[in-house]
Amino acid sequence: LVAVDGIMSFVPLRGRCGHYSFGCSRSCRIVASFLLVVWPGHSAILERKCDFVEAGVCRISKTKTSAEDSFGFQLTFEGDVVIERGVKLDFRNRLVIQATGKVTFEANSKARARVVQVVGTRIELNSQVELQAQAVNLFGYQGNCKSIAIPGEDVRIFARSFLEVKCPEGLLLLDGAGSTLESGTTRPHCARPDIGLDFDFVFIGGSAIFGPKFEVNASLVRMEMTGNLTMAAKAKIGARLYMKAGSNLHMGDPAGDDPTTWKICRLRASAQNVFVETGHGIWTEHSSIDWNREVENKDLCASNILNEASRDILSFRQYTEYQSRPIMFDVMVVAQEDIHIAEGSRLLAAALLLCARDKGHVGKGVLLSAGGRGRAPGNGDCSGETRHDICGGGGASSFRQGGSGATYTAVSVTPCASPGGKEWCSTSFNYSSLPTVAASGGGCGVPDRLCTKLGKKKERPSAGGGLIWISVRQLTTSEEVQISANGYSGIAFGSGGKEGVSGGGAGGQIIMFLEALKMEHKLVVSAEGGTAVCDTDKNIVAGAGAGGFVGVGWTGQKMEGDTAMLQAFVDGGTLRQSCGTSVPQEGWKLLHGEPGIATSLKQCDPGRAGIFCESCPVGKWVHGGFRCNDCKNKPKLRAKYTASGWTNETCPFECTQGEPPDCFCPVGSVGDTCEECPVGKYVLPGTEVCQACTNKPGGDDSMYTVAAWSTPECPYTCRIEIMDNKTCQCPAGYEGKDCDPCPPGRWSAQGSEQCKECKNKPGQWAIYTSTMWPTPDCPYECVPGVPTVSINPDCNCPAGFAGLLCESCPVGTWSSVNSLECRPCTNKPGKFSVYTQRAWSNPSCAYKCTSDVFNVHDNPKCLGSLMYAVEFYGGPLRITVIFGLWLLAGVVLLCVRPRKMYFDREIIGERRGQFVHEKLPYHLCRIYLCGKNEPGKAWALSNGPVPEALQDLVQQGPWESFTAEFNWAAQITDSDNLLVQFLMLVQPSIAQQISLTRRRRRAETLCRLVQSRSEDKGRALVWHNDLENERTLQMILSCDKGATLGYIDFFDISLELFDWKPVDLRKEARFLVAHGTGTYLDPFALDVSDPLVEQLAQTDLTEEKNATAKAVYNIVFTFNRLSRLVPKSELESIDHNTPDMPRVKMLETG
Repeated sequence: LVAVDGIMSFVPLRGRCGHYSFGCSRSCRIVASFLLVVWPGHSAILERKCDFVEAGVCRISKTKTSAEDSFGFQLTFEGDVVIERGVKLDFRNRLVIQATGKVTFEANSKARARVVQVVGTRIELNSQVELQAQAVNLFGYQGNCKSIAIPGEDVRIFARSFLEVKCPEGLLLLDGAGSTLESGTTRPHCARPDIGLDFDFVFIGGSAIFGPKFEVNASLVRMEMTGNLTMAAKAKIGARLYMKAGSNLHMGDPAGDDPTTWKICRLRASAQNVFVETGHGIWTEHSSIDWNREVENKDLCASNILNEASRDILSFRQYTEYQSRPIMFDVMVVAQEDIHIAEGSRLLAAALLLCARDKGHVGKGVLLSAGGRGRAPGNGDCSGETRHDICGGGGASSFRQGGSGATYTAVSVTPCASPGGKEWCSTSFNYSSLPTVAASGGGCGVPDRLCTKLGKKKERPSAGGGLIWISVRQLTTSEEVQISANGYSGIAFGSGGKEGVSGGGAGGQIIMFLEALKMEHKLVVSAEGGTAVCDTDKNIVAGAGAGGFVGVGWTGQKMEGDTAMLQAFVDGGTLRQSCGTSVPQEGWKLLHGEPGIATSLKQCDPGRAGIFCESCPVGKWVHGGFRCNDCKNKPKLRAKYTASGWTNETCPFECTQGEPPDCFCPVGSVGDTCEECPVGKYVLPGTEVCQACTNKPGGDDSMYTVAAWSTPECPYTCRIEIMDNKTCQCPAGYEGKDCDPCPPGRWSAQGSEQCKECKNKPGQWAIYTSTMWPTPDCPYECVPGVPTVSINPDCNCPAGFAGLLCESCPVGTWSSVNSLECRPCTNKPGKFSVYTQRAWSNPSCAYKCTSDVFNVHDNPKCLGSLMYAVEFYGGPLRITVIFGLWLLAGVVLLCVRPRKMYFDREIIGERRGQFVHEKLPYHLCRIYLCGKNEPGKAWALSNGPVPEALQDLVQQGPWESFTAEFNWAAQITDSDNLLVQFLMLVQPSIAQQISLTRRRRRAETLCRLVQSRSEDKGRALVWHNDLENERTLQMILSCDKGATLGYIDFFDISLELFDWKPVDLRKEARFLVAHGTGTYLDPFALDVSDPLVEQLAQTDLTEEKNATAKAVYNIVFTFNRLSRLVPKSELESIDHNTPDMPRVKMLETG
């Protein structure tokens, strides 16, 4: 059955597909532009016409559903077709639109059917167009396709089974922001090969652009273009992408403005030139690397893959996915010419192949990694041992052994889990085949079921390294390029007593076939083993993984370029730095993995080794190995190796000093250059070490004088000429290392380090006279001004003189014999007198009165004029008594009238809505205000949540607003505060009266505020909205006569009077708050007229009439009477357990 430039379909319409026959014999051909076979008894697709034609354009402007055309819809038109904005085409089976011109879906149009097929020379889907079907086909018309474009935003094409977009000669432009191509097929596991799976999406065209804001969600996608292909769209997680371009293939956004990362299963990319754009990432979710086997040592890229990739993509797919292939790459990038990997790109895969016939360009900061993508923990032929007792997992082995798992103490390390140890593990590379088997993982160190869980961790701890294969003619790299196939370090894992630490994974493989290198900076490739970790609580440590493999082969006769810029690291894993302080250093070697192999893929000639078969440097040799070995046959000193590229362990050498074969130095000389022993050292004949001379005396006071000495008796001399030549000590009368002479007053014996103090002179008025004195009897004389030693042997200082120089005492001081300092005179009276003489010898110093007071004879105390008058009129006591009586009389006169005025003042006038005893049945609760309504203690409501008693009455928000407004209005101004303080200093009684007036004014203001927030409908009330219509609520501010105690009472006027009952004090407790300031004028007291006190008085405690009222009022009156006797300070100190407070005890007893 052949479809020529058209469509052929066999569609079961309802029920099961029955048997059908065309009556053809052995040879049967059906050739058609459009053919539809239907079963008898079912209606066929109905040919439809345009809703109207405008300027030669067929326009579909009416919504068509399955209710009108129950089976399907077909439109064939010579020219352009437009499905207008908002039109919906909804059919149960097929929707076919075929035009010889352009087919346009305007914004918000939708089409839904079992099969949606659109044919035209141009196809365009605008914003928010939606196509939904089992299969969606967008085809060019009869080989004359110009373009198929989705420029609109938020376009959605949902193909449950299959989507095919074909424009072989034209452009596929899919770059609408937010647009999605979505498949409904179930995603197969990434480990499954693609052979046998059908493509979900197929894109065939001349060239194609998938924009960075576009999204392709399908499991298996084929993109095949004869020209350029730009794939910058987001790819579905777990997708398999097959891309082929006849010219250039761009993966990622060429502009670099919107880099994306593909998290996919597999990638096959083939083109003339391949570009991985700036910042683009390719990350494979899984790989079939577990199936890989060793392959023949040859460049698979040049021999097979390049040729296969040049064919169509279906042939390339079959070649690369066939399970019998020795290597299964999950990412293959093949270019017939060049591969360009731009700056910041990331390619992360378990098995990565980069294959180009000519050049490979790698930009700055590119990461090519197969780190940790090998075998999982506990998996692989060379995986480390897993012990289920207390032991760390062994490290994975590769060409060399990994480290052992062990337990440790502070002084020792004991191996308990061996590294990977199969027979072929730790064998050498034989050049006949390439090691492409996945590197093994480290030992789990935990039970098997936890080991499986460990292998599923996203960070892949203990996993072996993967495979990276690069085959290009010339490799060019920039700075900070990383090519890595490292094994991953282990971790501490497990719980519930089943904890352990897993071993490090083995390094993977990096294989490169190159002809030349051009690098701006060093290129580092690494296949190192995973790090060993420890558990310091259980004292267990895992083994590190062994190093992997780095091999470089070249296709020409000679490697060209800067080969020294390529550095390969295949070190075995080491112990994590944080464990180094816990695990003894002597056992680290057991834990470390051995290094892997970095070699040329072609066996080097003897004397050459390394990845470029470079000649071994001087002092190294090799014969058929992978690395140069150290020469060890020359003498340790005064010899050097002379030849490079040596092929055996007997390396040629020559003596730098002395004569072969031992290269000994002359007597008195040592070292590589036979240098003479320095001054102060000697060397015995036949030895190689200069020893220190020890025969000179005096320490640093002597020095050796001759170099290159050959006996222990080295010549020396004393440092200072005056020293003794045998002992090199200073003579008597000298001190210190430099033999400094002792100053006057000090002496020393021979060899003294410091001079000693002379102690034979008498008193403070004698001085020593001689230097360099050798005995304790030092000569001395008296200081000037004191009689000489001949007439004053003790050098005494007379009275009236003092100090070290025996100087005369100044005016106002005196001294006795041999005084060190003059003492101040203290006998003159007052400030109107002065001392008159110096060098005074007793405390009664001479003085006189100053000229502005009476003389000493008439005024012996030298008093001033005022004090002289006080003394004259009887003294200070008599004058003080007279002034005190006068002041007391003034205070009595000032205080009597203000106190009477205070008690005669009326309390705050009657306020509208005041709490009177008639409102007692409607009373709900009371909230007392903080503070005393005075400076520093203003009234205030507590900030925070609504009090518990009011939560059913008021709203949180209005209550917080009311609280803030109330506290602001209750603040006391600085002017009020200053006025009261001033009056308290001038007239306390008037200050009390002014303070009372101020407090009452503030209380009136707050009363009006509370009333407005309770009843004023024009303001935001505090009550719950649902209570305003059902109940009549009210709150009132009240206070005592002195306006010191404030409280807000809450009422429900809608209550029934018959519901009220008095408080039963036998079942409930009530507290009463006293008002007042605790002062004499305003003592603490309980308000007897408070309606709540009346409420308490109405409880029937006994059968006696009015017994409860008497009891309550008795308590209140007793408190009011006794509280006047207790000072405020004693009441405030009750909580401080102040002892001996009889008046407080009296109050409690009363």
